[in-house]
Amino acid sequence: MLSGVDGVRPVPYTPGQPLPTEALDAEVLVPKFLAGTDPRDVFAQLPNLKLVQLLSAGAENFVGKVPDGVMLSTCRGAHGGSTAEWAIGALLAIYREFLVFERARAEGRWDYHLTDTLQDKKVLIVGAGDSASSCGGAWSRSTPPPCSSAAPPVTACTAWTSCRRCSRSSTRWSSSRR
Repeated sequence: MLSGVDGVRPVPYTPGQPLPTEALDAEVLVPKFLAGTDPRDVFAQLPNLKLVQLLSAGAENFVGKVPDGVMLSTCRGAHGGSTAEWAIGALLAIYREFLVFERARAEGRWDYHLTDTLQDKKVLIVGAGDSASSCGGAWSRSTPPPCSSAAPPVTACTAWTSCRRCSRSSTRWSSSRR
C-alpha cells in the first residue's frame, strides 16, 4: 500500500534484529504491533528519524523513550470497536462458563448446570478514550433499551439494572466524563 506513494519506500524489519542497511536513513518508523522490544535500540540506529507511528492506541512502551524532536503518534480510534466486542465476549464467556461447557464437550459428557448472567451486573468502564467510549457504546447496544430517556452518546460508566416501573432490564447511565 505505501509502496504506491511517491517518495515512500517501505523497508520491513524484524524487532530484536539489526535493521536492514536500506532502513538506516528512514525518517518514519512504524513499529510492529505490540513488538515488545525496547524501542531505544531501534531509535539509536535511525539518526534521521522524525516520526514514530504506532499501530496501537497505547504508547506505554514508547513514552519517554522517543528521542527529542521525534513525534510520537498513536492509532487512537482504530481498535475501539474490536476492543469493545472482545470485552463483551469475554464477559459472556466468564459469566456463562463457556470454557466449562467446552471442556465437558471435549470430554464427551453433558454438563448441564445453571450459569450466571450479565443482567443486574454493574460494569465500570474506566477512561474517556476511544476504547472506553466504544465499550460503553457496545455495552448499551447489547442491552435492552431503557424504559424512559435515551442514553447520552458518551459515558464513563454504565450499569445494567431492572426498571422499577415495568421490570424490564435497562441501562442506567452516568454522563459524567471522568
